[in-house]
Amino acid sequence: MNKSKGQNLNNRYSQYPGYSPVMGITKFQDFLFEINDRPERQQTDAELSEEMHQEHPLGVLIHSDFRETRSVRTVRRRYNTGTQNHGPARKPSLPYWMENGSRIRRAYPEPYVT
Repeated sequence: MNKSKGQNLNNRYSQYPGYSPVMGITKFQDFLFEINDRPERQQTDAELSEEMHQEHPLGVLIHSDFRETRSVRTVRRRYNTGTQNHGPARKPSLPYWMENGSRIRRAYPEPYVT
């Protein structure tokens, strides 16, 4: 299995412009942040982490816990700032949180703000 080739299981990303199964891990992560504000998406970090691993199962584990060094938060920061071959973001990406059964878009708590 090619580490950089995506799986696109059940064609879950085919309807989104810009998706390609050969885009590689970094570009796929950026792609997830780009589409995450769409009403049908709004994935939490736990859901994004799961998607990253389903698409690229041989890639490095990206944790959903924002306190971890290798987490969705750190990848999002790289995307927002345009570092380490990510981004730069056209619009800053913020995480979604589940609160009282609703998805809320807000920054990470201090001192983890990206």
